[in-house]
Amino acid sequence: TLPDSRVQLTPCVAKSPVVKLDDDHYKLVDKLDALVEAAPSLSACTKLTVQGPVRFVAGTTLKGSCRIVNHGADAVTLPPKTYVDCDIDLTASATATADNDAAVPSKARATGCFGCLFR
Repeated sequence: TLPDSRVQLTPCVAKSPVVKLDDDHYKLVDKLDALVEAAPSLSACTKLTVQGPVRFVAGTTLKGSCRIVNHGADAVTLPPKTYVDCDIDLTASATATADNDAAVPSKARATGCFGCLFR
């Protein structure tokens, strides 16, 4: 993001990825702000689909084509790391986190994609 709040592609990105965010959770700025603590890096991401309330934090990079799903009502944090060509279902994590603050199941730790698309 530039000082005047405009979003700009980083010089190393030739083509922006196709990004589809769930309208129920990301359409309005206040909802988006509540779920995105830090924007994931998308510089090597070609396609990103997010369904349901998924929270993004610093240290998350997405590469290739990624789909991240949470069918639960409560937001679930995507663990910060690099994800490459992934299909992640965090739904079980929402139940575990709400019930007993359990660790994220291994299915949610699959490698995936999201990178530094904007600066």
